[in-house]
Amino acid sequence: EMLDYRLKILKAKELGLDKDPEYTEGIEIKENMLIAQKLYEKVIVDHLVPEDLLRIFFDLRQTEIKAIAIPLGYNEAQMIRANRSKEETINLAREIVEKLKKGEDAQQLAATYSDDQMSKKKKGLLNPYNPGMYDLEVDRAIYHSDEGSIVGPVVTPRGIFILKILEKRKMSGKADFEAEKMNLKRQLFQRFFMERANKEYNQMTEKFKKELGWSISEEGIEKFLGAVKEWANQPRPSDNQFPEEKRKIELARIGDKVLDAGYFIGQFGGRFYKFYPKYNNPEEMKKALEKHINYWAWIINARKRGLENDPDVVKEINRIKRTRLTELFDRREIKDKTVYTEEDVETYYQQNKQKYVEPRKIEVWEIAVKDEKLANKIYQLARKKNADFEKLAEQYTEKPAMKKRRGKLGFQTERASTNEVVKRAFAAGPHQLIKPFRYGVYYYVVKTGELKPSRQKSLEEVRVMVENGLRKKKETEIRDKLMNELRQKYPYWINESLLRRLS
Repeated sequence: EMLDYRLKILKAKELGLDKDPEYTEGIEIKENMLIAQKLYEKVIVDHLVPEDLLRIFFDLRQTEIKAIAIPLGYNEAQMIRANRSKEETINLAREIVEKLKKGEDAQQLAATYSDDQMSKKKKGLLNPYNPGMYDLEVDRAIYHSDEGSIVGPVVTPRGIFILKILEKRKMSGKADFEAEKMNLKRQLFQRFFMERANKEYNQMTEKFKKELGWSISEEGIEKFLGAVKEWANQPRPSDNQFPEEKRKIELARIGDKVLDAGYFIGQFGGRFYKFYPKYNNPEEMKKALEKHINYWAWIINARKRGLENDPDVVKEINRIKRTRLTELFDRREIKDKTVYTEEDVETYYQQNKQKYVEPRKIEVWEIAVKDEKLANKIYQLARKKNADFEKLAEQYTEKPAMKKRRGKLGFQTERASTNEVVKRAFAAGPHQLIKPFRYGVYYYVVKTGELKPSRQKSLEEVRVMVENGLRKKKETEIRDKLMNELRQKYPYWINESLLRRLS
């Protein structure tokens, strides 16, 4: 499969699909996205979550720590709240630390002073202490402290923390920092730094825009909205019907990048006709264009820094290129060349008529109870002349869902059923009352109604399914023929003896 995948890429390049505008434009869009993300990672994520912090967090995860914690809150704290100022809490924390230094019992102090109810209840005992549970500054302090030491007070936006480390020892086993680094970075960033990151992103974006210079054309927006109104008055407007000369209307620019009407329409992937009412006024257009300007501010700066050559970006782009190239190859050389006539449809239908048979169906009602005597009583009541089975089901059945449906299962098919109730219904035939029988935890009383015989569905009824089946069949034939030709043109071999030794 891997080798066949490579053969498709060779053939796609031979056909010049790697020069096709649909492919190159798609790759450019993806590359822009990747380099903008890479710049964000370098100037914001790496700044907020540096390597030394990752190493500390990683090492703490490989360390067993037992501690007594005394979390204290203040009125503006993000995590631990208390009805006092930050300064008052800092003074209280210093008093507690002095008590600990004098030898007072840490657990008793935690029970007395902790502003976190769970910590108070457990007398501050953390066994184990999990890095990240309070604040990264607390983790830093613990990392640099020895067993038996008092940590704090550590003042953070989340609260103020004091800890006494009872035990601290490295765990056995060897973890790989490089293998876990990216995952750790993502965890820490999402948990602790999102708010700061958003502020830095906004500041950095404004800086980039100021350096590059940018503008939004109110005159361009007015012209574009006029063109949209005229275009939308067509009976069924589509994106490709938007006039080519109107696509050149300049809406905004940043640096040397012009965002024209064609660019804006293109962002909807052929579905602008569906979404254009949302942008049918100048204010909404300005909001949308500002987002695109912000995006391009990062793209342009990423390219200035040469991030398209970053190893991570290059690796991912190469993967995307291979995938997109094979997808385009499959569509152009297989799907687009799959054609069939009405005669083909008729022939395929006739050859596969057995697939399009509607099985026979029988109408079924049931009453399910857990007591055998009650089931027999219900059966006798149902046998009476003019007995209303649905009313009996509503009164007696012990299945809540079936009570609401008054016991009605509707028409059930024979072919797909493994249900004993349905099996017995078919065995009894139409318009019958079946004696109570046990199935699972219930005793069932079953009534049957109309029996519909099996029926061959017409071509028109199943045309969509027939055409889908025919299309898949023809695609498979084209694909198999094409791949056989490629294997002959570009022969390969597989070292089976080596594979056997590896397995």
